[in-house]
Amino acid sequence: MHRVKHIEMGSCCEALDDEKKNCSLDCALGADDCNEAERFFPHDDTKKCNSNNVQIGRCIQENACAVRYSECAQNKTLSNFNAFNESCTFQRDKSIEWSVNDPEYTQFGSCRNTITNEYFCIYDPADCEESGMEVYVTPEETMLAGFLCDCSQVHVFACLLMTSTSYCALNANGCLPDHQILSPNILRTLRNETKDDWLDCRLCSKVNTAPPTMFPIEASIRPTSHDPTMSPIGPRPIFPESGGLTTPTPSGQIYDENNMYTTPTLIALFILSFLVILPVTYFCIK
Repeated sequence: MHRVKHIEMGSCCEALDDEKKNCSLDCALGADDCNEAERFFPHDDTKKCNSNNVQIGRCIQENACAVRYSECAQNKTLSNFNAFNESCTFQRDKSIEWSVNDPEYTQFGSCRNTITNEYFCIYDPADCEESGMEVYVTPEETMLAGFLCDCSQVHVFACLLMTSTSYCALNANGCLPDHQILSPNILRTLRNETKDDWLDCRLCSKVNTAPPTMFPIEASIRPTSHDPTMSPIGPRPIFPESGGLTTPTPSGQIYDENNMYTTPTLIALFILSFLVILPVTYFCIK
């Protein structure tokens, strides 16, 4: 059993009696990120920087995130590479809509064992040389072999202090000079041969956040005294070609806001009045 830990980023600051002062970069991966007048302070607990969000480059022609131009799938030239792209991170391409069911993580290369044909996800191609039995293969070649190396699978360095304090770093420059530096290959050997509780340092953690759940909203209908089977909002208005607003009545007649009665109603009243007047007229004449 081994412990998996992830990179803990540091700061680039001026140093005064080993105290941090005027930090220019709060989230740094190593001394290479600092200028000459600054010192790298690793393992900065006060910042809690997330290595998942570290920006990397983009292969322009392939439109894919990559750490270096030599890892572009087709055009491996510097002119085809944007070294820092705001959408590309260690974890993913933020310009692509995230799918929980089909996540697209940034892919890294690996060390392929020329004897066993095993693949070991790695960040720096130079880290493959230490074993003497491995060659570096690009992210595309790794995927074609059936292996996926997202940032949570990429092995990095460990920094150890004799007081048993340990943290993970991208490379040796992420460790303080007085700390013991253990490469990904050494850590792998210690885990495999000693079977002790050795660190397994990774580039970042795997995150696949589901979209927010939309809770059902109950419709609120105000109380009504009429038949509950009828619509509480009443019949829909009808807009005739004349432009007047008319509304169906329960009896099927049509009420017009401009005329009290419509033509069918007038005809019915005429016939009714005729039937009433005719007998009265006949009685009077007789």
